[in-house]
Formats: sequence, C-alpha cells, structure tokens
Amino acid sequence: MSQPRLSMHTRKITTIDGSPQLSEDGFQKLLQRFSSAVEMGADPGALIQLFCQATREYFRVSGTYFWKVVSADELVGAEADGVLAESFRGRRLPSYESAVSGEAIRGRKTVFVNQLDCSQYPIAKEFEVHSIMAAPLVVANEAIGAIVFLHQSDAHFFNQDIANKATILVGQLGSLLEANRERSTVGKLKQLTKVRPGHIVPAIPRNEEPRTGLSMG
Repeated sequence: MSQPRLSMHTRKITTIDGSPQLSEDGFQKLLQRFSSAVEMGADPGALIQLFCQATREYFRVSGTYFWKVVSADELVGAEADGVLAESFRGRRLPSYESAVSGEAIRGRKTVFVNQLDCSQYPIAKEFEVHSIMAAPLVVANEAIGAIVFLHQSDAHFFNQDIANKATILVGQLGSLLEANRERSTVGKLKQLTKVRPGHIVPAIPRNEEPRTGLSMG
C-alpha cells in the first residue's frame, strides 16, 4: 500500500509557540491502542470513531472529523469528535468546496493551512476555524476519504511535527481497516466452505391446502 506524503501550507512563516509538545510515549501508546481495538473485534465504524476521539485528545485540537468519499464529486461526514460533531455527521459536501480535504485525497498527502482565510473555505466559517489539517485515509491503495483536524483559537497551530505524526497515525488506521476487511472476507469464505451440497435441501412442492393440509387436487 502506498503511503501518504506530507505537504505544508502556511500563509506566512511564523514561530509556532502555541503548538503542543507531543510525547513520543503517548504517540506509541496511541498506535497500540488502535491495534488493540482491532484485535478485540472493533468494526470499521467504531475504529474510526475511536480514532477521531483519541487523536482529538492527543493533538489537543478542537475537533477531528472523517470525510468519506461517496463519489468523484461529493464527500459525506461519516464520523467526528469535537466541535459540531453531531451536525457534521451526514453532512454532504461538494468536492469543489473541500479545498484542503480534496487536496489531501487527490494528492494522497497530508496538508495543513495556518492563518486560514474563511472566505476561501465556506464550511470553515461555520466551524470558526483558524487552522486546519487533512490527511488522506488510504485503504487497499484507494483513498476512501480524509481525516481532518481543526483548531478554533490558534491560527498557527499546525506544524511539521504534528503533520508527521498525523500522517503515521492515519496511515496505520488505513492499514488496520484493510486488515479488518481482509479478515472479514476470510471469515465469510470459511463459513462458505462449511456448507456442503447435502446441507442444502430444496423444499418439495406439496399439493395441499395451507391450513387443513388436505389435497386441493
């Protein structure tokens, strides 16, 4: 599976004093937490929701969201944790309005924008976003959507370290979803192999009245 690349976008070069210092120990524990969830049987939806919740806390962002590709022209809000999470789920967005997410998906690279100009990103105005980052979610070499991280109060929040870690975490999520899909397919095939021709006995048509059981001939 090809790995997402990293791309940085900022309106101007600034020092990023407000960005959190992310511990390596916490980062490793996060990776292990997601792997353990799959081992315990978490389905794809539950895993993505856990990812949104856990990464929002780890990165200390205002919200983490999953835009799912439903067609070449449209994304739909599938999972979210944080600001306006409930209104995000089920929201449909034309791809031409999702500049940051769209670039991440099309280019298969992590993209972040600080000092966000909300006039260029309509949905950002509603969410009162000052900085944004998006990483493509790739499963079985297919970009199925983007994980988006928002910050409402810090216009210089995202930096290279955060983007690098997000790229790794979202890459792991894609690998776990792919493994989950393969495991599910194998399980279904195993169930099919247990079925023998003798197990399938066609019902023999009977010429009788349904309630009395008497022949209708």
